[in-house]
Amino acid sequence: MPSGLEIDYEKPLNGSMAAYAQQLLICTGKDDWPSKIEEGEDGVIAKGLSELLGRGGKFSDPFHRIAVTNSSFIPVSNQVNATTSAYLLPDFQLLPHISPDTKSMEALAEDLLTRKTPEVEKASASSGIGTQELHRLQGTHRIQTHEFCEALVLICGHGGRDERCGIMGPLLRSEFRSAISNSNELTLENDRPGKPLKGLDEAPKTRGSVRVGLISHIGGHRFAGNVIIYIPPKFKGPTSHALMGKGIWYGRVEPKHIEGIVKETILKGNVISELYRGGIDQDRRMLRI
Repeated sequence: MPSGLEIDYEKPLNGSMAAYAQQLLICTGKDDWPSKIEEGEDGVIAKGLSELLGRGGKFSDPFHRIAVTNSSFIPVSNQVNATTSAYLLPDFQLLPHISPDTKSMEALAEDLLTRKTPEVEKASASSGIGTQELHRLQGTHRIQTHEFCEALVLICGHGGRDERCGIMGPLLRSEFRSAISNSNELTLENDRPGKPLKGLDEAPKTRGSVRVGLISHIGGHRFAGNVIIYIPPKFKGPTSHALMGKGIWYGRVEPKHIEGIVKETILKGNVISELYRGGIDQDRRMLRI
């Protein structure tokens, strides 16, 4: 553990996660960003969505907060063009190609980043499938989406915003990658999102896939290291567990905690209470313990 970091060990962690409805994780292929991600050269999408979803924006909704964050994951396409990729959580959808033009940004906000209407909720409940999947089947999405089955370990490494996360983020990423690589029950994926999940037969059978990356500011730098773990409903670990389809936030994570988080949270579905900041499920409900 690096010395000299001013970490808050006094304030309770439980409940320190800011409530949100969805998180859009933009793939930038970079490890750090300006303090305000909208001001970076790869901040066009974050800026466009901020204008649409923020106060006074066309799709502003104070009861449906969208957390837009950058990530170190690499866009699906390796071509030099204006599109990038993003993960939508806790919907567990990969958006392989999104464009920063106004029409595409409005389609993204309207189709995927708004509250469920009563009609959609009713149809989703009666069909037994998720809301986003229902939209896709009905052809009401203008933005291409794919379900994914790898767990995501997201670590705040936003050094351009706060030195503590800038130091802890890369260190914890390295430790997580090492622990996952050494596991007999998990497969460490690279930084580029993979092929879409078209059926259960294409998913790993017994080894759960995990992708580890750095992300921009999520709040609570004083609790560094900050880690979010999203485990998809179709995660192919050795056994199914209660945290599949959920996102769990941890704070004050140190290298000594990594092996336990991998074994207890990712593989067994147990929450480590002393690190717990909050959580969210697929219905966008906040989780409390």
